[in-house]
Amino acid sequence: MPQRIRCTDEEWAAFEHGLAPFESQGLERFRKEIRHLLAEGGHGDIANAFADDFPRVSLRFTQWFGRRQHAGLRHAQLAAGKFGFYVYRCYSGESCSGRHGELDGIVLPSDHPFWMDHVAPNDWLCACYVLGARSERGAARLGGQLGKIFPANWRDGRFVSPPFRGNNLPSTRDALEAILDGSFT
Repeated sequence: MPQRIRCTDEEWAAFEHGLAPFESQGLERFRKEIRHLLAEGGHGDIANAFADDFPRVSLRFTQWFGRRQHAGLRHAQLAAGKFGFYVYRCYSGESCSGRHGELDGIVLPSDHPFWMDHVAPNDWLCACYVLGARSERGAARLGGQLGKIFPANWRDGRFVSPPFRGNNLPSTRDALEAILDGSFT
């Protein structure tokens, strides 16, 4: 992905660190803090990234900022939980890719190769999630469908966008770049 934001890693870290305390305080507060940090200066070219379309860019950026933090914690919980099974749940709202609906309710052992690449989120606006269960009965209580047919073509990449392959959680800087180049969809 071509870099459109010219700033040092230190400038980006300071910008991201300055926003972290406000992530859960609502969109308007987060937007206010973005404006405040950018007005202070010292953040390289970040201000230009927001300048052209502040409402759209700040909304998408705010969405990813919170989602990335939540997903990181969720990944850690799953790893630490030593669950025997994982259940893929698709958020049915408009923010989820329709192709993920095919995975909703899939129950697989936690060591299945599928999970090496498909622990949600799997796209910029994906709100899917994965739950851990200790038994098949527990998986069913979480919405898992034990008899559901697993898609044979799961390895073809259609369920996971490139920046998310390998259960990667792209950085907030990557998100801002994707917003600017139009691939944050």
